[in-house]
Amino acid sequence: MFEITRLKMIDIIHQCMDEQIRPGDTVCDCTMGNGHDTAYMCRLTGDTGTVYSFDIQPEALSRTEALLAEEHLLTPARLILDSHSHLKQYIDHPIRFFVFNLGYLPDGDPTVITKGTSTLEAIEAALSITETGGGGAVLSYYGHPGGAEEKAAVEEFLHNLPPKYFSVMKIVSFNRKNTPPVLYLIKKLKDNRKI
Repeated sequence: MFEITRLKMIDIIHQCMDEQIRPGDTVCDCTMGNGHDTAYMCRLTGDTGTVYSFDIQPEALSRTEALLAEEHLLTPARLILDSHSHLKQYIDHPIRFFVFNLGYLPDGDPTVITKGTSTLEAIEAALSITETGGGGAVLSYYGHPGGAEEKAAVEEFLHNLPPKYFSVMKIVSFNRKNTPPVLYLIKKLKDNRKI
């Protein structure tokens, strides 16, 4: 159980990963960033699993590769320098869990941001290959130019997912100011080829 004074969105995401991801699973970090979610997923899948990780910035890939090498976690990782919207070009089998951290690369160029159109394509693609009983987490950081528009587009898309096939929960920090991130948790209840 979490200590409420220390509860963070990343703790909730990691708890979901702990509950969902098993050794040998295939999972996807749709926004590689500095590699922390990729590393966490690699620990859970073990060497018999596969962790696909996407980013469009070479800096993100090099940081993530260095982190994984330092922690001896390179075996399950597939680091891909491409947009997450192209994930189905690289993954041709079901995944157990996916994660998105929307915004920009921490300590990177703040003008290179995730954008609504490609993010929606990526979420739709990820959902279409998520196995029944699996799911994902979308964490939206939106306090930068373009962030609010992306958040609104993501929220509308997730709000309209058919409840027969998907369960979606929205978690917000109620007493924080300055656009705290919003977390969306998704569980796939049944297979639906046409989202």
